[in-house]
This record gives sequence, structure tokens and C-alpha cells, in this order.
Amino acid sequence: MPVYCSFYLVMLSLGFSLGQSGSIKGVKIGAQTWAIQTISTPTIDAFKVPGTNPAEYLYTWDDAKKLAKNYPGWRLPSEADWRKLEKFLGSPESEKENANRIGGDKLKKHKGFNVFPGEVYGDNTLAFSGERAYYWTSTTLPTLDGNQYVIVKALFKDGMKKDKIYHHLTSPMKKYGMKMSVRLIKD
Repeated sequence: MPVYCSFYLVMLSLGFSLGQSGSIKGVKIGAQTWAIQTISTPTIDAFKVPGTNPAEYLYTWDDAKKLAKNYPGWRLPSEADWRKLEKFLGSPESEKENANRIGGDKLKKHKGFNVFPGEVYGDNTLAFSGERAYYWTSTTLPTLDGNQYVIVKALFKDGMKKDKIYHHLTSPMKKYGMKMSVRLIKD
């Protein structure tokens, strides 16, 4: 069952056609337009979450970047995009470096964002099913050994670390096989 939320702003729903995934709607949150739902298009490397109807897919970071390019006018959100959203939701500027910023409950309760408690797939294991929603960002950070980490956003189901949008780092390396949800933002 979806976790919905609602906070005090005027929503503007817009319809967009996104190829195989059909029609997707956007919702205006502050000055940004976010996709209402996660992308759910089968790809070769996508992981189909068992028992989901309609089908839910989790993607590698490489697939997430490729999928975003298939949808004109939409893109994978950056860390800066998420920070704008967090600021709009009331996260103080003093928390901008805090990995666990406020705003999660407000976003989960927003009727237009449709956060579904999801899961993450890695090391051939589906984890946190129905407890958390994980989203790829387009932002990377270099590591000391010359590799890179990708910033990931996580939202928790009500009652678990509520009122936070969590900021994680993960390696996009194929050996880890990390697969997460993809939520797009309008250019």
C-alpha cells in the first residue's frame, strides 16, 4: 500500500508521455516538477521486484542514467535538486551538510509524490522490502583510490526514522550489483 503525504502547497499535475512506461505525471513541489511515480520500464539488467502489480523494477546506476536519457525533458535528479526539495520542505540551511535532513515525512505525505515503501537490491539479495524507498541521484563523489561513489536518497516508512530524507553513498560498481528505484525531475 502506498505511503502518501500531504503538505500545504498548491499542486500542479502535468501529463507527459514517456515511451514504454506510458503516461507519467509530474507534480510541482516548490519551483521543481518531479515525476509522481518511479520509472518502471523493463531493461536487460533491471531487477523485477517479485509480487508487484503493476511491475516494479530496480536499476543499476548505469541503467538509471540511460533510462533518463530516453525521456525527453526529464533527467535523473542531482544532489542539488534534492537539496532544493529538502529546503522547500523546511530543512534549515544549517543542516545542509547533515546526512539526515528533515523533510521525509512531509514528502511521504505529499499526495503528488507517491512514495511507495520499496527496497534495494544488491549482492543478489532484495533488502528492506516494504520499509524504505531508495533513489539514485546523478551526483558522484571521487574516492581516494580513484573510483567514485554515487549519492543515494532514502525515505523510510512511517515510524522508522521519520521526518528525514537520508543521504547515503554507494559504489555503482557492477560487482556490487546495487539496484534502486529511479525518480526523474523535469528539466
